[in-house]
This record gives sequence, C-alpha cells and structure tokens, in this order.
Amino acid sequence: MKIQSVLFLGILSLSYNLTRGQGIPQRQLAPNPQQQTPISTVGFPNGALLNSDGHRIFLGKNKLDASKSAFLYTEWLPGTVKLENQTQYTDLKILYDQLNDRLLFCTEETQPQEFLEKVQEFSLPMIKELGIPKRIFRNGYPAYNNFTASSYYEVLVDRKTKLLKKTVKSIVEEAPPGSIIRSKHIKEVSTQYFLVTNNKLIRIKKDKNFVLSSLKDSTSQIENYVNNNHPDLKKEDDIIKLIIYYNTL
Repeated sequence: MKIQSVLFLGILSLSYNLTRGQGIPQRQLAPNPQQQTPISTVGFPNGALLNSDGHRIFLGKNKLDASKSAFLYTEWLPGTVKLENQTQYTDLKILYDQLNDRLLFCTEETQPQEFLEKVQEFSLPMIKELGIPKRIFRNGYPAYNNFTASSYYEVLVDRKTKLLKKTVKSIVEEAPPGSIIRSKHIKEVSTQYFLVTNNKLIRIKKDKNFVLSSLKDSTSQIENYVNNNHPDLKKEDDIIKLIIYYNTL
C-alpha cells in the first residue's frame, strides 16, 4: 500500500510539472571518444523534439525554430568537431542552427542531439558536388554587444590578424510584398565582419574607407596594394585577400 501511494504521488507530481510547462529533465550522457558517442539530449522528427524518454518538446521557444531556414545548410554534413576539453570527433554528421547559435549532431544509432560539453570549433569540408566550400566556425572571442564568448563566428582568415564573419538569424513578423497579412518566419537579419588582433574584436564594414581605417599601422603598404590590385572592398572575397596580404607585412 505504501509503494502504491508513493507511485501515485510521483505520477501526480509529474502531471503537475507537465501542466505548468516545465517538461521532463532531459537525460544527458558523457562523451566517449573511443565509442564516438559524444553527448545526448534531443532529436526533432517531423519538426518536433523528443527527449530521451520520448516526450515531445520543441526547439527553442517557437515551433518555427524547427524550420529548415534556421540552419546553415538543410542537410546533415560530415564535419570535424573540437570540444573545449580538446576531445575531437571527425566525420560526425552535424547541423549548425544559426537561429539559436548552437551545433547539433547525429549518428546512425542516435536521434539529432546537442552537445553536452562546450564546442570550441567545428568545420565542414569542401564538397564539390554540392558546391560547398570548406568552412570553419569557432567561439571563444571577446564579447561584443549581444555576442558572447560562446557565440560562433565563421573564420574567413585564420592568421595573426583574423577575419571573422557573424551571420544572425531571427524570427520576424512581416507581410510579404503585395500582401497585408503578416506572418512569422525565420530571416537572416544581419551579417557582420570583425578583425581580431591582440585579442581585441574590431567590427568592420564592407566599405573601402572603413576597412582601410582599421589597418592604419601599415598605411603605405596597404595603399600600394589597393592602387595596384584595385580591390572592391564591398565584396567579401576582396576583403579576405586584403587581410591575407596585411598578415604578410
């Protein structure tokens, strides 16, 4: 009788928590490099998430979070992941959620999951048949406005002076052209560029005067480069070439 009472109280408590929207705590596993089973938390079949006990939850605070437009690519791609504890995984299927600025992974044995240990860096190899260039993302840089040390940046130039790119996506409510009906959808709201030198994060814009003013310590060499090569500093590729050259000075 005592056991039945305890069981009843447990079920009642669980129902109360679900009613209040608290959900069920997710079961988390420790990383195991030998077995290549990194971590645990959640998967999202049919746009929803299931925790390890099979209970339905959603990505973030809004069902739109599960939209494919939330991600860098809509397909799982093999990548390399380095954790803050220096554990490294290769050929792991990953998906970068730009809306929530987090990395997800899956294996043949698991549902899509988040990492339990902090991810320091991840990279995707060049896939010619899909037209995908090699891309590297990293965190650990100084905080800037709403970006923290945990925010991921794409590394465009990885030398003494680094060039970083930060793409921000958000859920917006607006009416499409020719319509008065507003609806919510995920949209890329900003792309920002930064130089990192002496552990300082300096924002730059795709503008000739703005970029050149950020490289004042080598003014004459930079002016010669610009005069000889005529870069269009409104284009990302030309800014990359300029910063690569700047690192040779």
